[in-house]
Order: sequence, then C-alpha cells, then structure tokens
Amino acid sequence: MPTTKKNNDALKKVAVMDLGTNSARVLFAKIEKGDLVYRKKIIETTRLGEGVDKNHALTKRAMRDTLEAVQKFYDMSQKEGYFLFKIIGTSALRDVTNQEKFLEEIQDITGCPVDIIDGINEAELGYYGVVNSLSTHEKNLVIDIGGGSTELIFGDQSVDLIESLDIGAVRLTDRCISEDPPSRENLIFLKKEIDRIIDDFIERNNQYSFKRVIGIGGTITTLSAINLEMEKYNPEKIQESCFNEKTLEKIIQDFIQKLLSKRKEIKGLDPKRGDIIIAGSIILQRLMYKFAFDKIFISDYDNLEGILFKEYIS
Repeated sequence: MPTTKKNNDALKKVAVMDLGTNSARVLFAKIEKGDLVYRKKIIETTRLGEGVDKNHALTKRAMRDTLEAVQKFYDMSQKEGYFLFKIIGTSALRDVTNQEKFLEEIQDITGCPVDIIDGINEAELGYYGVVNSLSTHEKNLVIDIGGGSTELIFGDQSVDLIESLDIGAVRLTDRCISEDPPSRENLIFLKKEIDRIIDDFIERNNQYSFKRVIGIGGTITTLSAINLEMEKYNPEKIQESCFNEKTLEKIIQDFIQKLLSKRKEIKGLDPKRGDIIIAGSIILQRLMYKFAFDKIFISDYDNLEGILFKEYIS
C-alpha cells in the first residue's frame, strides 16, 4: 500500500501503527476537511525490545506477540473501514539483526511495509503531534521517553534541535535493574548510566533554552495517570495535565519500596508497565535535575498523530 500523502477529501478514516520497544500501538483517526476530528488509540504491550540491548536480536516470543497485535489491529481497521496508511518501527527494530523475516510477515498480514525510522525522525514526528495539539508559541523542550530511547526536541513552531539518546525504559531496566525491588546498587548504576548520556548531550548542546517542558509517550502519560489516580486511562484528562519534581519524587519512592506484584496494583499504572516504570521515571527525574526544570506538561498526542499532521493532513 502507498505511504505517501493523500488528498484529504479522498479518504476520511485512516489508521497508523507504531511498533515500539515496549508496545505496539494503533491510531484510528477520522479527518474532515483537513481537520483531525476523531482519534482513538489502542495499545498492546508486546515488549518487542526485550533483550535487544544485550543480544541485538528479537526474541521469538516478542515477534509472536507483536505479530498477534498487528493482526488484531489490521482486522479492526478492515472491519471498521479504516485505511492503513503507515506502519513505523522504532528503536528495537533499529538495533537488531534478525528483523528481515519478521518485517516480511507484517507486510504479508497488512499489505503495508514497515518504515523503520531513526531516532531523529521519530522525535520530529512526536514534535509535529505536540505542536498541533497545544496552543503554545513558546520555546519548548519536548521529552519522549520510550522503551529503547529518549528523544529531546527543542523548538517553538519549528524545530531547533532534535537528538535521540540511547536511554529507554526497557533498555535500562534490562541493563541496570536485577533485583525486585531494585537495590541501592541497582539505582546507583541506573542513575550513573542516565547521567553519563545526559551530561554528554548537555556538554555538546548547552546553547539551547526553553520556557516550557512537554512530555509525551507511555512513561510520562502513565506518570500523569498515576498522579491523577485514574481508574481508567482518559486521554482528554491527560492532555495538558502537569506535575512537578516533588510529585515525581513521591511517586518514585512509592515504586522503589514495592515488589513488582504490589507495584502493579498502583492506581493509574498499567500492570504490564510495572517492571519498566522505575527506569522510565528515573530517566525523567534526572532530566528534570540536569535541565533544572520543576514542572512538566503532558500531551497525549505523539508520533502517531505527528504522522498524520506531517504526511496526511498538512
């Protein structure tokens, strides 16, 4: 199927998929006269990037679960009349050597090739999603903490700087956390790994400034859902919510004092994210400390909406 820009009047219902390190996601969108008037996201935690940091290969379990999610999403799109516009793959698929047959199987299911995008393109798409969803003309720092990488984007209505850092919630859980709950040594190692990457970035890019910080992606939206004590995830309440460093510290302390089985019971936390939320949260905490900001605003819009704004709606 083609993945280039289409006439908005020719098609009203479109779908895009993102095969991420932690989860496979689909966005179902309705477009009227060039405006995004309806959107619905469905997420399946498939942990495609499990073990990738160490082995540089996809596991059979991860490929099987992701293929099942792709089949489910595709069947839904066909049943409900959505045109599958594009499928993207991110960090996990960038970092492995055994993806060829897996990608062929996805194309066999959907008829749509998987576009494996680099971290810069991923961040740019996330930024398109944010700037088209928030009424802001300020200098922004947008942070997207994913499973395999963290993207930092500086800009206002246009992008000044994009960089993808090799610190993600799945990657650093695999690398740094070996005990449940994590030991003091685990946490020291985790923070050391995060700080090493952030310090290198700051040393090379200390000329960029911002007035507002916006967070996107599963780790950050989950933290907001926990702060809001959501029984069920509500994207409208997440959009433009915020929390500060003190709130984040309180949430992290709760995480690290609980066994995984108890952590999974925290209101607002998807149980399937319970094992990686500590690493993801501490990535954000170290970014807040290193960049000296106290408050972060949250956007439920991300690279899936960004694909539409960049390649379909604009």
